[in-house]
Amino acid sequence: MKFRTWLQGELDKRKLSRREFCAMVGCARPTLTLWLLGDRYPSKPNQKAIVKALSDGSEALRTKLILEIWELE
Repeated sequence: MKFRTWLQGELDKRKLSRREFCAMVGCARPTLTLWLLGDRYPSKPNQKAIVKALSDGSEALRTKLILEIWELE
């Protein structure tokens, strides 16, 4: 699975708008657009911020998200 497909699925699953997600992660909307188009892949610091934002404080979910991102193309 590609990162962009995974990320869009995570946003949809959580019913997060792009604006909300960017605020949670601390990235600019154009950056998120590049990730969702598949033109860019997030840096390690951004990957960590994505996991932190999506895990909602759950260590089990954090681990699951890390493993999922690790396996993405």
